[in-house]
Amino acid sequence: MASVIDSALNPPLIDFRYATVSGLSGDEMFIESVSSNFERTGDDLTALIADCTFSEELEKLFSSDPETLCNLDELESLAAQLERDNECHSTVSKEKAVINRLTAWLAENNLKVDYATASVEEIAKWVRYFYATLRKSDGSFYSPNTIVGIRAALFRYFMKLRGLNIIAHEAFHSANLMVKNVCNAYLKSGGRVQHYEAIESDDLVKLASYFDRSTPTRLQEEVYFNVLFYFGNRGREWLRGLTVRSFREKALSNGAMAIELQGSTSKNLYLSKITAVPGWNQEDFFLRPKPRVNADGIWYTKVPVGINTLGPLLKKISSNANLSKLYT
Repeated sequence: MASVIDSALNPPLIDFRYATVSGLSGDEMFIESVSSNFERTGDDLTALIADCTFSEELEKLFSSDPETLCNLDELESLAAQLERDNECHSTVSKEKAVINRLTAWLAENNLKVDYATASVEEIAKWVRYFYATLRKSDGSFYSPNTIVGIRAALFRYFMKLRGLNIIAHEAFHSANLMVKNVCNAYLKSGGRVQHYEAIESDDLVKLASYFDRSTPTRLQEEVYFNVLFYFGNRGREWLRGLTVRSFREKALSNGAMAIELQGSTSKNLYLSKITAVPGWNQEDFFLRPKPRVNADGIWYTKVPVGINTLGPLLKKISSNANLSKLYT
């Protein structure tokens, strides 16, 4: 069956409009998704979490006599180790680099702040000044992607250290306004925002052939691509939040039907497949494809696909379909 993709269409896939620097106070997942200056890895944490088993030490602990489970320090140690083992290494390294830079900046100004015990207001004050002084080695402003990435790293650090949300906490209002001001300063100084490349027409033809809907994976990839291509929004965090109720048809005044995240034949076929999954929660839209279809005809599992898989999926599709470049 032919794909619904029209190879003559060639709009930009995603359009970051940093000229207004809108949404900078959005949630952490959005911030992480746009921090492209810090190169993201393709760690599939969703698959890891779904497939992981208890370590022998943890199994032994929980199979012991109930009275032996009172050692909370041991439980905390095991839990902390599990968290460390499953944290993305590149994310940790970025976080350390940013906090080291903040610490070095404080030292240069003859300041020493105990991040664990300092008041929220004190931390907010120095973070605001830190944002204001961020410059490249040549004295030019960093791009909005970099500035937002730096704030994302600080967010993760303070959330883990003391549960302090430097994005939502009212004490950081001025600091977050400074993020916006620094981003605007970059644009006013002649900086340009890098937009995603438009998909070339020849590659659209290749994709139309690649999306043959012959397997659970290819059907899901086509639906994923169509959602991004026609309804592309900044970031990827919104994909994980899609549900079957996210799609709607709308009749226009001229009688034509406009589609609001709805209306492709691949999507309808996909819906018929996920609604057939036993135990499906009737909410999650992207479910994990089965590696092979059994005699029962079920294409997907009830396990949702996480953002760490959805985020880089277009790059994987580009490689599998032998496109001229790896689109992101």
